[in-house]
Amino acid sequence: SGRKFIKLGDKSVEWDDNFRLYMCTKLSNPNYPPEVYGKSMVINYGITQQGLQAQLLNIVVAMERSDLEKTREELIQSMSDNKATLKTLEETLIRELALATGNILDNDDLISTLEETKEQAAEIARKLEIATTTAKDIE
Repeated sequence: SGRKFIKLGDKSVEWDDNFRLYMCTKLSNPNYPPEVYGKSMVINYGITQQGLQAQLLNIVVAMERSDLEKTREELIQSMSDNKATLKTLEETLIRELALATGNILDNDDLISTLEETKEQAAEIARKLEIATTTAKDIE
């Protein structure tokens, strides 16, 4: 007749497709068997005092000093971009070294790539240091 039932113990109970069961635990790192993970969705949502402080600071700064909040957001974006650039440079250098043949000291392309990477990495490190100092000033 289109109705669904499940068996709980010795009783048949009508099933509703909209039924959801949410379970919470105070365990910081619960350990469940693989069958539980296969039949459910486990969401690890841990909150730390430091995380809550950061969120509250963001809200207060956004309300009272929107200019500082904008600077902070730009700073976070800049730091993220710089870290991504640094990773790209590292990957390029590793690829160049892996593909190098013969004596690497005679490979002018590799030497120039190494020098460019070194200069850009130093510049990014300087920018990240300034960004970290600025972030501390904002907080």
